[in-house]
Amino acid sequence: SNNQWKIENGDVAGLDDLNHENPATANELKNWIKWLLNETGIDGLRLDTAKHVPKGFLKDFDQAANTFTMGEIFHGDPAYVGDYTRYLDAALDFPMYYTIKDVFGHDQSMRKIKERYSDDRYYRDAQTNGVFIDNHDVKRFLNDASGKPGANYDKWPQLKTALGFTLTSRGIPIIYQGTEQGYSGGDDPANRENMNFNANHDLYQYIAKLNSVRNNHPALQNGSQKEKWVDDSFYSFQRSKNGDEAIVFINNSWNSQTRTIGNFDNLSNGTRLTNQLSNDSVQINNGSITVTLAPKEVKIFTK
Repeated sequence: SNNQWKIENGDVAGLDDLNHENPATANELKNWIKWLLNETGIDGLRLDTAKHVPKGFLKDFDQAANTFTMGEIFHGDPAYVGDYTRYLDAALDFPMYYTIKDVFGHDQSMRKIKERYSDDRYYRDAQTNGVFIDNHDVKRFLNDASGKPGANYDKWPQLKTALGFTLTSRGIPIIYQGTEQGYSGGDDPANRENMNFNANHDLYQYIAKLNSVRNNHPALQNGSQKEKWVDDSFYSFQRSKNGDEAIVFINNSWNSQTRTIGNFDNLSNGTRLTNQLSNDSVQINNGSITVTLAPKEVKIFTK
């Protein structure tokens, strides 16, 4: 339904709706969330189905919780989703989810990433957007992805590229349980597989490596982000925070790609940078560096 009043005040999936205009109901919910925070000591909340609650109440609820709140607004329009960050602290980046699905899952143009970032103006602070490649309400990435042309079973390269992007992009990365085990279920309930804890799984190791690089570099956590290169198959951006610099290169093609990219910030000629996902290094000469990436490879260069 596109009727916002019905979305906020109607029943969802056959569940009875609460009347948030009733002060007793509103107060009970606010008292409950204060109690829950006090009991658990958790430091953030994901608010499910936020668009089905009147926005005014969300603001009151956020103030009562007095902690970081991220709303789930299952919608592809950044203007619609972004407005909720005026009532809650942040929102799950569903528009970016659809872009990730197209660009990394179906080999579409990296220019779509550039276009999606241009929508960051709709959010109060896009650094707090929840960035994800799939979740419990949609097909898993590996279920939906196209795979390598002529070898459709080979979808891991696409997944690894998407994960490299998710864990280095502006925003707060969210990994759905089971991605690290290569789960590939379709629509609910097939996408809600039983957990398996194999820490030796190749995808587990890859995500752990990306996490480790992110944890060691404030620039990748909440540094500024500037685009340095975009074409259909290649994207590069630099992130900076208090002297920490990270340059991310992403090859979304099924062939190796070489690019010479310049205009970096805060890095002088002769500076040597090392790729944290392997150990190749490059040096800045004449303000630029030349990099070669294998098919679907992500490189993260830091000092």
